[in-house]
Amino acid sequence: MQPKIRTEMLKEGEIIPLTYDFMFTSIFNKEENIDILEEFVSFYLDIELNEVKGNLKLVSRDLELESKKEAGKKVDLLLDYKGKKINIELSSNMSKGVTERNVVFICRVHGGQLKYGDIHYKKLEQTIQINLLSYKRNKGVVKDSYSLKNEKGELLSDRLIIDVIDMELGSELWYTEPTNKMYSWCKLFMSNNEAELEESRKYIMGRASGEKLDKEVKKLSQEDEMVYLYTKLSREELEKNTLIEEAKEQGAYEKQKEMIIGMYENNIDIDKISAISNISVEEIKNILGL
Repeated sequence: MQPKIRTEMLKEGEIIPLTYDFMFTSIFNKEENIDILEEFVSFYLDIELNEVKGNLKLVSRDLELESKKEAGKKVDLLLDYKGKKINIELSSNMSKGVTERNVVFICRVHGGQLKYGDIHYKKLEQTIQINLLSYKRNKGVVKDSYSLKNEKGELLSDRLIIDVIDMELGSELWYTEPTNKMYSWCKLFMSNNEAELEESRKYIMGRASGEKLDKEVKKLSQEDEMVYLYTKLSREELEKNTLIEEAKEQGAYEKQKEMIIGMYENNIDIDKISAISNISVEEIKNILGL
């Protein structure tokens, strides 16, 4: 008899929040859901929705690699709007390692606009990285924006922007200012129940795309595999790239092996285990003795 994946049920009306990485990528890295992303990009870049529609494209999450050793490095979400690159990253913490990882990601994305041998740097479009944080930074601001400047505050280049969004603070402020679009998007991403998800999208999304998002979130929140991952594996255990490397350096590689074996024993596909853990399929097979 095959073991059952579901070990815990969500409460009635409870949903898995979009801040959960596998939930986020499962919904937003799908061409059929591009209209949901168009709503967000229209708001974030302050561009009319009609201008964004038809001009926003999903780009491969795989980064340009310098060596085979880097295989498996992926961003959470990468979009192209008329040449402008938009990289969205989820984070449950902003440790030094995670911060440096994200800086490497945006530099790879930005430099990836040039083909080998191309020296036309003036043609580079702007690259924006949006870091969505699911914890409070205690800085008192919902959005921090970083760019290349000197000590006098003089801008060196406006082509590389890193934004950090404190969604925990934004979600709190939403209760007193529900019509604030930034706060509403924060609450939408952080919502863990159906009622708040529907309420938070009221002022920021059209009816069709909003109902589609509701349907996608509710459907995935009922899938055995997704519920298992959400209830039994913490975000910290699933943090991609840097946190896994940090765990190895701290002698926690055995814990990662136990996680991989546990997922495999619960019938989770090896490719999905690789995507979640950021460990190559080959190394996972070695761990499992396959």
